[in-house]
Amino acid sequence: MPNLRPVIHRCTLIRTKMTHVVNNLCGFLMFEVVETAWSILQDKLSTAECLDDVIVAHDAYLEEIENKALLSPQHEELNLKIQLLIQAILRFCNLEETLLADAMASIARKRAVKDASERRTAAGDWGIVDESELGNDSFNAPDSIDGVPGYVITRLDEAAADYEKQFEHLLGMLIEEGDKVGEIVRYLTFRLDFNRYYGVSDTYGYGAE
Repeated sequence: MPNLRPVIHRCTLIRTKMTHVVNNLCGFLMFEVVETAWSILQDKLSTAECLDDVIVAHDAYLEEIENKALLSPQHEELNLKIQLLIQAILRFCNLEETLLADAMASIARKRAVKDASERRTAAGDWGIVDESELGNDSFNAPDSIDGVPGYVITRLDEAAADYEKQFEHLLGMLIEEGDKVGEIVRYLTFRLDFNRYYGVSDTYGYGAE
């Protein structure tokens, strides 16, 4: 499917970016937030002298997770940006699945046409078979690319553009919040751009010689 190959290549590139973001968000939540808070809770529990100490330590544990995971009221706008980014990722992934399903269906139709042509040839008839004869002429639709409807590719490009916009807004807000809130938000910013691909790491002096 030579005409569809550049589209799938673009999907692979944008999917790699999304995977990077999701993996780093998960790593941030698991290691910088949950594991750190759990370690502090264990230390406090080991020195607790009564039930009240345990309750206070557990409340502090929950509060720290809520705050560092950007779930507290003061981070409401930032959390909303993250949710919008995740929604954009899910929308793109659903459309990519549709693209691949349509591509596989197109391949199946091509094989059906080829098999029908071979059967005709073997029977001594003309071997040319049009797909419309098999009850499906979507391959010949004017807006299709190798049998995949053009609107699917258009929506994929729109979803990719929406993701890029949401990610840019999130990074901008992380930079702004990092100046106000402190190290935890700045570290998340660094994780998302640790190789300076987006050019924001230098803002905080990470990796400076």
